[in-house]
Amino acid sequence: MTGPGVLVAGLPRSGTTWVGEVLGRTAGTRYLHEPDNHLVRPDAWWAKRDLGPYPEIQPGAPGDAYERLWARAFAGGPRPSPLYAGARILQRAGARRVSGRLASRQHPWPAAGPLVVKSVHCARSLEWVTDRFSPAVVVVERHPFGVISSWRKLGWDDFLDTDRAALHFSVAVLGVDPPPAGAPWLERATWHYGVLSSYLERARRRHPGWLVVRHEVLCAGPEPAFRRLSARLGLRFTDETARFLAASNRPGDGYSTHRLWHEQVDGGRSRLTPAERAVVVAGLDRFTGALPPPLERSVTTVTEAGSHASHPLQRT
Repeated sequence: MTGPGVLVAGLPRSGTTWVGEVLGRTAGTRYLHEPDNHLVRPDAWWAKRDLGPYPEIQPGAPGDAYERLWARAFAGGPRPSPLYAGARILQRAGARRVSGRLASRQHPWPAAGPLVVKSVHCARSLEWVTDRFSPAVVVVERHPFGVISSWRKLGWDDFLDTDRAALHFSVAVLGVDPPPAGAPWLERATWHYGVLSSYLERARRRHPGWLVVRHEVLCAGPEPAFRRLSARLGLRFTDETARFLAASNRPGDGYSTHRLWHEQVDGGRSRLTPAERAVVVAGLDRFTGALPPPLERSVTTVTEAGSHASHPLQRT
């Protein structure tokens, strides 16, 4: 593995935290959770104050405060802050919604060994980050049914349909009109998924060396899949890694990474009604490559970490 470590990226609620934490338990590694999360890190808010939640920066462009944010991340991350200390207290008091988002992800300052950094906010600047800092990249994909149903369950409503650059990208580059004013939540969420997925899809096609993993595939056979992924990153999967991974196979909710694996393989189909699934598929049909392979094929055909062919659309 070259560069400062591993960057795990993907859409929010796509399984990136699970992937990052497991890789962060391989021999000698450490894990840094979302150094660019403006919702919980004051330094990230400051660095992104003029860039928005999902900064769009092209390779070679100056990064200024955003570059300093990532330089600090790949140097080991910021020191633990009072915000995280307070979140740990809330966690112990049982405030799940806050603690799951803020606590337990922070690691001591700084540990030795390879660094695994996770972000769900860099989809539009991922090429800039990799061009500047040269980490190994793992892109995590999850079926839109699972992602969008998770957004709804958590009450998320901060979509890119107010971002001028994203709106321009959707219309001028992708040829996809954004949802009209007053559109239903599901249509807005579907468009948001399609736009962010398109940024990632276009970037990874230009970088065949990036590794791409599918959440449903990982859940179908976690230990062998993570062993392969670790080996391709030059990380050593250990007995301790296996124990940590196995411990995640239990009921969980909200921001917890605990889930029963067998319940995740359907990609979230059961969490949306047939009518809702039809809305999502129709909305993403306008985006090239926004839908992953059909669920019934994904667990048998996409078995290796790495880039795979463009996605056929699933219409059921």
